[in-house]
Amino acid sequence: MAVSNITLPKVPTTKDLLDTIQTMDSLSQEGFSQIAAIASLALLAMKTAAPNDTINIIQALRAIRGKAVDIENCINYEAEMVGGNYIDPDRREKLLADVSKAVEVRPVVCGLA
Repeated sequence: MAVSNITLPKVPTTKDLLDTIQTMDSLSQEGFSQIAAIASLALLAMKTAAPNDTINIIQALRAIRGKAVDIENCINYEAEMVGGNYIDPDRREKLLADVSKAVEVRPVVCGLA
């Protein structure tokens, strides 16, 4: 009996790949220029701010972190859509170990043990 309902995964076309590369390039240019601008302002603020005025610097550093994570996720998503995302095996193992450790520790930290 022949199997006729097999769906093969979509193979990205050259146009799909070009569109993805252009989107990733656009995301990186926009996001990284924003990160650089915020970092420059934070550095300037650190040089000129009063010793007790750290709230704006903290907010700038949080914005840098948030923007970096957003851009990383967007670029990774675009790469995944055409099957070209990179997976670092060492990082993956470390993340899995960290998650396992967090699951073991969480009941104690949260007072559930």
